[in-house]
Amino acid sequence: MSSILREVFGEYLKHRLDPMSARREAVGSLSKHDTPDVRRLVAKLDDPGINALMYKADEVMSTESLTMVSSVDAELVWEELGYDLGRADDAEIRLWRSELEGFLSQYSGGRLDILWDLSWSLCLWPQNRFKLVHLAVYTSLMGDKPDSLNCPYQFILTSERKRRIKQRERRIYAAAKRGDLVALVQLGLGQDIAERAVRKVRGLLEASDEPAI
Repeated sequence: MSSILREVFGEYLKHRLDPMSARREAVGSLSKHDTPDVRRLVAKLDDPGINALMYKADEVMSTESLTMVSSVDAELVWEELGYDLGRADDAEIRLWRSELEGFLSQYSGGRLDILWDLSWSLCLWPQNRFKLVHLAVYTSLMGDKPDSLNCPYQFILTSERKRRIKQRERRIYAAAKRGDLVALVQLGLGQDIAERAVRKVRGLLEASDEPAI
């Protein structure tokens, strides 16, 4: 969990709010941080967007040949989704992520993203807003979990997603700094966006007097 979320959750938990209310209050307070993830989270306060997420999940499962589980332990899923984020140990989660590096390599960026997206929708709304099939899809996307974990597996998957996003951002910055449009396109940027990224980074470097290379 990020330091921002930890700080926010710690503050609200002091007021003894129930877990779901605490999560909703915390997400609402993040609106001052204008990032893509924050915008996605804040939008969930008005609508969990479950139908759109099911379409997205179906695409990921089809593309990656994932099989739908035949049964799901709803009580266990809700228990993990309701875990108090304030009790999460960032260092321990990073340690698990490091130890499971090989195991986590089976997860594509798209799969990690839909798991993050779906888990937040599920934990920000009452259970009666969802059907068993929604939990089955979530469980199917997650797949087999490693044994002996002492924290929800989703926390580790979210940490891995964050690591990959930061890694990609560093690569984009390095390529833009070099003016390497080919590398930027290979990283998933369109030609126009790649050119704007180069101009933006060069502008920042000129303002700071830092050499481009």
